[in-house]
Amino acid sequence: MDGPARRRFTPETASRTLPLVTRIVADIQRVYRERADLGTALAAGEIEDAARTELERQFDRATGELTEFAREIESIGAVLKDAGGGLVDFLGEIDGEDVWLCWQPGEPEVAFYHPLDSGFSGRRPLPVGASR
Repeated sequence: MDGPARRRFTPETASRTLPLVTRIVADIQRVYRERADLGTALAAGEIEDAARTELERQFDRATGELTEFAREIESIGAVLKDAGGGLVDFLGEIDGEDVWLCWQPGEPEVAFYHPLDSGFSGRRPLPVGASR
């Protein structure tokens, strides 16, 4: 694992963060959509210089907001894995192995995990008996 040591979560402790994580992720997804729309507008045909400058300013502001929201998630001890989808991972342990406990919007608790070296495609339900 790269970077500084991360906080370790159980499924239960990760789930306790979800009221805050859910609010931050809702903001992330809103700004992500706004930024995508701005990017589309910037890529579209000819735009007057003044309009382009304003769109670029708004795009940069949205990029900065996304960075700050990702830092908020990191300050909790989690990792934003997908801004558009709102996917958040928490470092945990299952059967003595380090794993990512993963959550996405709409899920009431952290109930899935995947190995550190796989992404969402490796996502599995937590084993029966894993502390929730």
